[in-house]
Amino acid sequence: MQLPASVRIDHTVRVPPEMMPSEEQALQYFDYFFANVHPYCPVINKAYFYQQWQSARDSISPLMLEAIFACSTLMLGDVEEGSRWLALATSQCPWLDVLFVELANNIQNTKRASRTYHASVPCKQWCFF
Repeated sequence: MQLPASVRIDHTVRVPPEMMPSEEQALQYFDYFFANVHPYCPVINKAYFYQQWQSARDSISPLMLEAIFACSTLMLGDVEEGSRWLALATSQCPWLDVLFVELANNIQNTKRASRTYHASVPCKQWCFF
């Protein structure tokens, strides 16, 4: 049986190296995510996440990275790149595409209604990280 390149022999799933953004780009995506998505659905400890990124990257869930990259790239308007991240994430967790659409719609509707970036959209019903 031939395993995909992103799956190790021990069955550990990893983000395909050819898809990983540069260090600088990854940090920009993280900054965007924590500034524009996280306030609406604060389910990741920001300080701990950055600590893990600096000291133990392999301990971060590939699905979490893929979700962050998908949210950030899609909301930044890079539909092609965002679609690749979303496809990779949903290959591991099929319901995530519905979650991302719901999250993006709620954030955009809240921003449009309030013209501010404060957390006013409850996400307890559909955030599972």
